[in-house]
Amino acid sequence: MLITGRFDGVFMLSNRYTAQQLNQIAEAGIPIVLYQTREYRDLAPNIVTVVPDIRSGITKTINYLVFRGHQRILFVPPLRYNLSMERGFRERAYQAAMEANGLVYDERYVCKQDETIEAVLAHVFDMVFSKSQSERATAVVAGTDYIAAYILQYVKKLGMKIPEDLAIVGMDNTYIAEMVSPTLTSIDFSKEEFSTLLVNTLLALLRGETPPDQYIPVSLCVRESA
Repeated sequence: MLITGRFDGVFMLSNRYTAQQLNQIAEAGIPIVLYQTREYRDLAPNIVTVVPDIRSGITKTINYLVFRGHQRILFVPPLRYNLSMERGFRERAYQAAMEANGLVYDERYVCKQDETIEAVLAHVFDMVFSKSQSERATAVVAGTDYIAAYILQYVKKLGMKIPEDLAIVGMDNTYIAEMVSPTLTSIDFSKEEFSTLLVNTLLALLRGETPPDQYIPVSLCVRESA
């Protein structure tokens, strides 16, 4: 439908398309600006990434949580992130940050069952409520504010105090972050800068140029949840 609709360009936010499918669109003469949330290989030259620097955001978050005394940090990627058996760049950034802080990377603390919110919450239960005191996760880094908010409300219903019993951090600093209680600490980036880069990049592609990939600086907006 994207190809037959004869669009001049596409901003692709979904992470469900494969590299082959994205290339099929691009090779039909439709340039793509990609909000890249997972790993792709061998993309066509008229597919350009414009996205927050997620690797840096994960590193800053892990550094902050370790500074606050956390060592067992549960990492939950966005929904349907693990579409292949390969480890994505988010997980590698998490591992690198843990090891840089002198902590052992343990893949049990990475949520692999991410097809649904229910599957994510089941993994959270296993790692927070079903472990011994010496093994249970004391902090969660979630791939989106949406997932973080679900986790926050879920563990509260089961009697946990946030952040005393469990610190929670989201990503993208959306409106959700200030709607939940306690308010959500989240990885932030300038939406204005992102919008400008998105439009400028797409227009450059339409002019036949090949602009570079753009990674927007991020910061950690600290609120009550961590």
